[in-house]
Amino acid sequence: MAKQCFFVGCDNNSTNNPEKLFLTVPQKVDRRKLWFEAVGRTYIPGKSLYCCEDHFDLEKDAENWIHFKLMGTRLMLKDNVVPRSIVRKETSSQFTPTSRKRKMETQQHSRGLRRKLFPEPTVPGTSQDVTEDVEELQLKTVASPSGMFVSAKSPEKAVSPLRTKRRTLRKATQTRVSTKDQSSMTSVEVADKSTNTLRSLSSQIYQSPHKPIQGSSTSLSSSSLSLQSGSVYEPSSDSLDETNMMISKELLVKVEIFKIENNSRF
Repeated sequence: MAKQCFFVGCDNNSTNNPEKLFLTVPQKVDRRKLWFEAVGRTYIPGKSLYCCEDHFDLEKDAENWIHFKLMGTRLMLKDNVVPRSIVRKETSSQFTPTSRKRKMETQQHSRGLRRKLFPEPTVPGTSQDVTEDVEELQLKTVASPSGMFVSAKSPEKAVSPLRTKRRTLRKATQTRVSTKDQSSMTSVEVADKSTNTLRSLSSQIYQSPHKPIQGSSTSLSSSSLSLQSGSVYEPSSDSLDETNMMISKELLVKVEIFKIENNSRF
């Protein structure tokens, strides 16, 4: 629907004068009555009416004139402004083709500044460049300047040398831990065997030789007494002391040898 200027005696409308700016008559009752009194019309509440720019000095009457010209936002008039019968004589519109062109250039310039100050996130490279890069990665293994190595089978996965080094160190640490566990288990087993051996040697040392032997002959040395079958013999205290001393010396030697061998292992 065409916008018609409601000022008495003004024939401007948006169809015949598309270059002109048409301002909406305020809806607030107080201001609306002031506008109707200024143009000499009877007050009509609620209806949407318009007044063309010829009845205003927009540079002075507009509250956001500079912002409106630079950014193209909605024009806001000051509260005390009312339409006047003064029509601009120098031009038929405050927005001549030259000024409109200048306004468009200003808006384009402001948009360019916006893009520079607030750049939108863009994907680098075109789809063709991405396709060529993928094909090149599939043909051969590529080493980038940052030290990232890309496999030809899976070009999307990149492995850093630092990550490879960390994995190697982790595996080496796990191997050391498992080796220490095995060595500790071996040490426990050797200690158990040593304890068992010492116990057996101790039992041999403290084994009682005073039990009587029946049913067969026994010789302690080449000059010892020979016993006939069925006789009972109990060794003398001197022979028992000598035998115990020999056994003790032999066992002590074995214990020392066993200690030396175990110390060399650990």
